[in-house]
Parts: sequence; C-alpha cells; structure tokens
Amino acid sequence: MSVYPFYASGFGLIRELLHREIHLSFVLGHVFLLFATGKSNQAVQTKAWYRFDGVPLIDLVLSVLAVVAALYLPLFPPIALAQRVGNPSPFDIFMGSSLLLLTLEATRRNVGRTLPIIGLFLLALPILVPGCPVL
Repeated sequence: MSVYPFYASGFGLIRELLHREIHLSFVLGHVFLLFATGKSNQAVQTKAWYRFDGVPLIDLVLSVLAVVAALYLPLFPPIALAQRVGNPSPFDIFMGSSLLLLTLEATRRNVGRTLPIIGLFLLALPILVPGCPVL
C-alpha cells in the first residue's frame, strides 16, 4: 500500500478515477481485516474453522466485497459507462449502495460512531428538509 503512491506519482500516469478507487480498495480492505467488529479482547479469541488467523469469516467477506465494490466502476470500459449515464442497472445500484454502506461501516470501526452518524444525517437531509439545496 505504501509503494503504490510512489509509483503513481513518479512513474505511472494513472487515470484519476482508477487512482482514487485503487486507494479506496486498499484502505477498505485493510480496515475490515485489521479492526474488529466490536471491542473484544484479542487474547480471548479461540481458534475455529471460520477464522483465518483470528479474523472472522464475515470480516473476510466484507473485505472482499469492499475491494470488489471499490474497483467495480473503474474496471469497466469507459464506453460501457458512457452508454448508460443516468440509467444505472440494478447491479450498478447494488454496488454503489454496498460501497456506501461498507464505507460507513469502515468509518465506524476506525473512528467511532460519530462520523457515520453525521454522514447519514447529511445524506438524509434533502429528504427530511423540503426545499433543501442539494449540491
């Protein structure tokens, strides 16, 4: 993860969309593997078939889903995206929604509850306040 910014700034010219999504996939994938769901004692965890080096199976699944959702948009050919601007497919909506929810969950695990609550409030503000200007 630390080598990629050096490569991108010094050697490779990477599209802006792809550059952001690669960084987001690195970060989200690592957050789900490194930060536990709740405040638990790491020494108490027992070995089980559904844990890989102490990481629960659900965190592995969330990590893979976060990487796939983050890399979904930039790995499409630009022509395919240009043809359906303004008319997303149901799979596009699923991937975007899952990326939003996974980002909120990763923020909750890393920072705490306050920042995701503020984010959810700001997402709901145009629905709650009629006539609210949306940027």
